[in-house]
Amino acid sequence: MNVLASLVLAAVPYTSLIRGFDKPVSEEHRVLGPSQYTEGEVKLTCIDAGHFMVVEVNDPGNKGAKGLWLRRKSSDAGPACTEDPTGVIHLEPQSYGYYSGLKGGFVFVRSADGYSKFSGVHVYSLLDGALVYDADFHHDQGVELKTVGESTVMRFRLRLRTPCEPFGAKAPACWKEIRAAAQMPESVKLKAPACGPGRDLVAVPVEVDLSSPKNPKFLDGAATCSMGE
Repeated sequence: MNVLASLVLAAVPYTSLIRGFDKPVSEEHRVLGPSQYTEGEVKLTCIDAGHFMVVEVNDPGNKGAKGLWLRRKSSDAGPACTEDPTGVIHLEPQSYGYYSGLKGGFVFVRSADGYSKFSGVHVYSLLDGALVYDADFHHDQGVELKTVGESTVMRFRLRLRTPCEPFGAKAPACWKEIRAAAQMPESVKLKAPACGPGRDLVAVPVEVDLSSPKNPKFLDGAATCSMGE
């Protein structure tokens, strides 16, 4: 990722890109000491999520959290807020990203890095720490979280893996290929622009029910095209 893209990403607040989180039972913040790698302090955050405590260790010398895990609570008082990883469930490989928030029975983690106008999001189950869903989303709309019945639903512009570049005279045929590759129903009314050269990062509006995340619901609306880095 180039320097300009890094600066643009850094200027976009995390809280504005993913919205609709639940309020945790409580949060605790501690300073562990100075970073060994750069100026700044290593910080510990503990989020009470009910049966589990979400723990993040953030070192400014690392890209992404140094550690992010679940620690099971044995009582309402919960475990101590500590950086000790003994017996925890690790959520993230080091350096992927940072804790964003909780919704329903899920933990949301946003990527530390972005590219063009996209960031990644990983969603983990609070029951066992399993990765439930991951995707790249467009910054312009961000991710809206809502509860529908007993389900947690994400609404955002999903980046599609495209088999062709929707540019010039071949754009209409390419869009048909893109829709087919994504298994998008013909009934979905998608406004598909003729993208410029090199603008092959395509995003479309979707809803994802996290109870069945492998089957996104494609929504009527406009697709977007962005230039890759």
